[in-house]
Amino acid sequence: MHPVEFTNERNTLLAAERGTDATGVAIQPNELRLCGRRTLLRPVGSGDTKFLYELNLDPRILHRWRYLNRLPDQETYARQLWDDVLSQFIVESLSSETPIGQVVAYRPRLFHGTAYVGVIIRPDLERQGWPLEAAALFVDYLFKAFPLRKLYSEITDYNYLGTFSTGWGRFFREEARLKEHSYYDGRHWDLVVLSLRRDDWASVSAKFFARIDRRAEQSSPRRTDGS
Repeated sequence: MHPVEFTNERNTLLAAERGTDATGVAIQPNELRLCGRRTLLRPVGSGDTKFLYELNLDPRILHRWRYLNRLPDQETYARQLWDDVLSQFIVESLSSETPIGQVVAYRPRLFHGTAYVGVIIRPDLERQGWPLEAAALFVDYLFKAFPLRKLYSEITDYNYLGTFSTGWGRFFREEARLKEHSYYDGRHWDLVVLSLRRDDWASVSAKFFARIDRRAEQSSPRRTDGS
């Protein structure tokens, strides 16, 4: 065998052991991850309708989410739950094993490789920061499970600063601003359109999940048998 051919074959075998091809491109996909250090994403079941209905119609959420102050009955809500939705999960707290929110990808346009993402967390928890771990899990899931190149998120101006202060803005960037678009409390507010590109997420997601894993290891109890 020619030395160059031998070297190329050896490089190919070594790369395969690392899960990449000879040029370093991954040939083994990463697993979908739905569990973090403090939150879990689980499928929406028939028994979740009441929780989701009450969460979506909470007065602190209703004016800035799907129904925009309209009040559908629970039967109508359940019937429309999957309208124009690509994917959605219940956000569950690992410590309490109770639902605390919802993540949803809606208005998908797979031809363009885009979708909108929404995150709803119980109002008493949403500004604590840690529940937004679920948002990162969901974004990661969407980019791995679907041929999306870009995610959008819409937020009214009066919630814009609060969202950034809890960390959501570390991932998304402002792409557009619709002046005086949304009405609430006697005035019109700007609607801010945020975006996150697949390549931007790829550049930060590994560090994000490594930090989650490191903290999980530090907080897990040590075994006495040394393992």
